[in-house]
Amino acid sequence: MLRIHVEETCSCATLRLEGRLAGAWVQELERCCQDALARPRSRSLVIELDAVTFVDEEGQSLLRELHQAGATLVGRGAQCRYLVEQIQQQRPG
Repeated sequence: MLRIHVEETCSCATLRLEGRLAGAWVQELERCCQDALARPRSRSLVIELDAVTFVDEEGQSLLRELHQAGATLVGRGAQCRYLVEQIQQQRPG
């Protein structure tokens, strides 16, 4: 299960994730990101991964695509920081 909390300001949309980013939840996150970016006032996208407990390969792929498209990935815990670092170091394929 994944919870997605969306917070919007004049300059950005922040999606705070809680739980497992896997299976059908990957498509749900993609839809939420598209919805957030479609709003005129959302200029940038921040994805907070602090409360994420698991990310499958499809979830990692989506996070990589979002990062390459300009989204900022934030992870404060050791596991989340490692995931963010791995995604940021990968070159566009």
